[in-house]
Amino acid sequence: MSIFETNVDSFIPEIWAAALDIDLSARYVFSSPICTNRDYEGDVRRGSAVVINRLKEPVIESYTGVDMNLSDLETEPIKLPIEHAKAFNFAVDDITAVQAAGALLDQAITQASIGLVREADTYVGNKIDAAATALSGPIDASTGNPGDAIFAGILTLGRMLDDNDVPQEGRYLVVSPAVKEALMKCAAFSSAANYGNANPIQNGVIGSIAGFVVQLTTHLPKTVGGTFKAELYAGHPLATTYASQIEDMETIRHPARFSNIVRGLHVAGAVVTEPKALVKATVDWAA
Repeated sequence: MSIFETNVDSFIPEIWAAALDIDLSARYVFSSPICTNRDYEGDVRRGSAVVINRLKEPVIESYTGVDMNLSDLETEPIKLPIEHAKAFNFAVDDITAVQAAGALLDQAITQASIGLVREADTYVGNKIDAAATALSGPIDASTGNPGDAIFAGILTLGRMLDDNDVPQEGRYLVVSPAVKEALMKCAAFSSAANYGNANPIQNGVIGSIAGFVVQLTTHLPKTVGGTFKAELYAGHPLATTYASQIEDMETIRHPARFSNIVRGLHVAGAVVTEPKALVKATVDWAA
């Protein structure tokens, strides 16, 4: 049974909005807490902005036993614009709803959730792509076992994060379906614990490798031609701040038909505050 009420007559906006937000949270990949931090999430509204005072690193000096120099903590203001706004707006015919025994509305809200996640992940993914440092060249998966070549590339991405003093705990890796397939044939990929059990897999998590939680998505940033800009994104949630909210959720009677109009508005904003904690890589699949 779904988390949504299936009876329009029992519609309570706050309950439906909360249920939709829970459903979104379970489906997010780039927008998930695995890839982003929610340090500034609150009562966000479309067109508003949150100012983040990013703390600069305190001055470190040698101690010689004499009075130390006193320095002030410095902050850098960064704006988190609530610029992403996506909505759904559909009508449920009374007769159709009765014939479907309420299931139609339930399915429609679930499909709307999937669509909102696609839009949010595309939005956040493009922010991450623009800020991430790329591997010096593509991972060569054209010969031998592609999974082994990709694993070696993942180790290099990890080293790039190490060089930037990015924390080890909490690192993530977002991959394309083709990379997932190759990794599943790689002995280093410790995904067995995520399969064959009764626990639901959320946020696209498919396993772990080399200290990264691995997530699968089909919503990687794409070029104008439709190809992926990169097929692996590695990073830490400290790099990207994300805030979102179901700003409005309501149902009204259609003025000219025997049906109910159901509509909702999802607003969000994302900003990269620590680009040093984001890296990416492409894969050369050519034989």
